[in-house]
Amino acid sequence: MTNPRPSRLSPEQIALALRNDILAGNLKPGERIVERDVGARFCTSRGPVREALRLLQTDRLVSIESYRGAKVAEPTTDEIVEMFEARAAVYGLVARLAARRASPATIQSACASIATILPLIERAHGDMQITRTIMRNASATLNLLAAASRSDYVRGLFDECMQRTSWHISYFAVSQVHDTMRHYIAWRKLSNGLAARDPGLAGDGAREVAHATLADALHAFPQLFPSVDP
Repeated sequence: MTNPRPSRLSPEQIALALRNDILAGNLKPGERIVERDVGARFCTSRGPVREALRLLQTDRLVSIESYRGAKVAEPTTDEIVEMFEARAAVYGLVARLAARRASPATIQSACASIATILPLIERAHGDMQITRTIMRNASATLNLLAAASRSDYVRGLFDECMQRTSWHISYFAVSQVHDTMRHYIAWRKLSNGLAARDPGLAGDGAREVAHATLADALHAFPQLFPSVDP
């Protein structure tokens, strides 16, 4: 009796697996992705692999060069600024709407989540593990606010922005928190704005959260991407 051959993965499934490798740091910025090797890994032909790489290229996780193939993207400083500015705009929008529309229980939950972030920020300088914990808690808080916006359009915009910038934000977790006071003030402002039901204050705080992380990213850029011309 012979074992059935495993079903081939779709391009979307291959792209997801490669995305997870990139997010986990198993594939480094600038590292070549060889179609033949990926095909052998997933027991498939080059066609689905090429389609998977095109999907990742759309999300700017991979760059594809003629006659040279694919490699993990290496962002420039301009691209990093653009990505964080996009996040800042979306963060501000969801925070403003949440301050107006969220239920009292959701506001309480968001403020409680931020309260767990603040003491971590005070201890984060130079500690990569704490930085990653902050990022996980921050992501959960912002997802809560996006849901609380009570807008399918805004939630979709938030999800799309998070997906398209997820690797770059995740990768910069290794930059660690550089200016702890700036992060602390931004999160405190967001919490105060939510508690006071003040859309302007909440929106300003949320945007400042993104800008504080951008400052960390730019500080770390030369160490993370030494071969990239800014």
